[in-house]
Amino acid sequence: MADPDQRLSTDEAEDRILDYLEASGGRRAHTQEVADVSGVTRHTASKYLSVLEAKGLVGFDQVGNAKVWYPIHDDIALRTLTLDDLDEVLAVSNRIQDVADDGVDRANLRRELRTHLTDSAEFCVGAATTAGVVGYIIGEQRSWEFGSSGTVGWIRILGVHPSYQDRGIGKLLSDEITRRFERSGVRRVRTIVGWDESDLLPFFHGLGFGMTESTVLERALTDTDKP
Repeated sequence: MADPDQRLSTDEAEDRILDYLEASGGRRAHTQEVADVSGVTRHTASKYLSVLEAKGLVGFDQVGNAKVWYPIHDDIALRTLTLDDLDEVLAVSNRIQDVADDGVDRANLRRELRTHLTDSAEFCVGAATTAGVVGYIIGEQRSWEFGSSGTVGWIRILGVHPSYQDRGIGKLLSDEITRRFERSGVRRVRTIVGWDESDLLPFFHGLGFGMTESTVLERALTDTDKP
């Protein structure tokens, strides 16, 4: 039989522990209880909990010789992101989605984020705790787009660390960038969501986004299309 500790990656185990502690409604959980729920040994659970404590995500009370654990709810501070935050934003992004093993996707994302943080920093908002950046929203303004007059605000990228999802951070970020767009004179905000992104569609619908009169058209290029 395979060692149960090998069935989960470190990220998966940490996320499972945090999800369990969050769902406990404030009740403290013993290390063995966390181990049972996470599917790892008590020793391994203790190591994961120590790492999460160092990250500022969990704390514990000492009860006799035992520790009982609870999640730490840091205050969320919204602020304008800078180039100094680039690595933390990328770290959150890497936790949300896989990137190409060859590093091409990671390099492209780094270049894209660097451009926005340099050219449109006003519309790059981060959600931060004492542990660092845990969420971000990246936007920009565009004028005279495809013959449509007027300046439009675009939400290009939105992400929240898995351990901080379902806490309303995405809405906080969206509300903040909307206020910034409004202050700059923007009256329409757009974004693009894939039909298969079942979590993002209802999220944006709940924020008041809907279908537009425009349709996104796409053509896939082959090697024969290249000059």
